[in-house]
Amino acid sequence: MKKSDLIFVYGTLMSGFEGPCAVFLRKNASLLGEASCSGYLYRVSWYPGLVLSPEALAFGELYKIKESSEVTFWATLDEYEGVDPMLLVGDEYIRQQIDVRMDSKMLTAWTYLFTGPKKGKPIAGGRFYPDKSAL
Repeated sequence: MKKSDLIFVYGTLMSGFEGPCAVFLRKNASLLGEASCSGYLYRVSWYPGLVLSPEALAFGELYKIKESSEVTFWATLDEYEGVDPMLLVGDEYIRQQIDVRMDSKMLTAWTYLFTGPKKGKPIAGGRFYPDKSAL
């Protein structure tokens, strides 16, 4: 599989969030637009987790990583998501390339998939909105 220069984000890294890592993402990648993938979003805590499944759609945003910042880009995001940059796995997430749909095109993008225990029901509608009381 060809290494992608795209990243699909579906939670606290999306536009509208102002955390340091979300701001870093927007400085080092260009927003292409809304995208979706096959999967469920679960509310893990104040943040979501994506679990792939052909039975549902999860929505987020697709970004193109600026070539000049690729090394620091992945180091920063992997640290934020708790993922070992050599193994691409962590306690809650794994970084993996997946198929995403934007407009009518299928593209390959990196994302962080949730590997922890799924508690409760998936997020209705497949779109993450922050729980303001948890922030």
